[in-house]
Amino acid sequence: MFPKGSKDNESVSFPMPERIVSELLCEISTLAELKVTLFVARVTSQHPAGFSCISINEFVNGIKDKDGNIISKGVGLARQHVIRGIRLAEKRGTILTYTTGSKGKQTRWYFWNTEENRKLVQALKEKQISIDELVKSQESLF
Repeated sequence: MFPKGSKDNESVSFPMPERIVSELLCEISTLAELKVTLFVARVTSQHPAGFSCISINEFVNGIKDKDGNIISKGVGLARQHVIRGIRLAEKRGTILTYTTGSKGKQTRWYFWNTEENRKLVQALKEKQISIDELVKSQESLF
């Protein structure tokens, strides 16, 4: 996959939360949950705010930039397995989810389950901050 001497082999990395390595690898028993957990870890670690809006289609097909170029491959699983992996990760408490929109047109925002992100999701639920404000503040960090 990464030929010897390839730059991809040398420089691609992201911070891995210690909890994944020390606890979750022993507990996670399905490939779907593991792949979803690692995908959320990688995608959210690329954003200074520590969260990202990830659609089911992005989990399945990858994330594209505004020009349509794939910047992150998907998890390599069928849609139903991705949904199962997300549900398992939510149930385990690894990720937090905040949902916007009405039925049929919902967008889910995924957060690592940290103290800071729990406060942020609670503020969103209590309408102390809007998701639009949060997205604008995230964009200003880049």
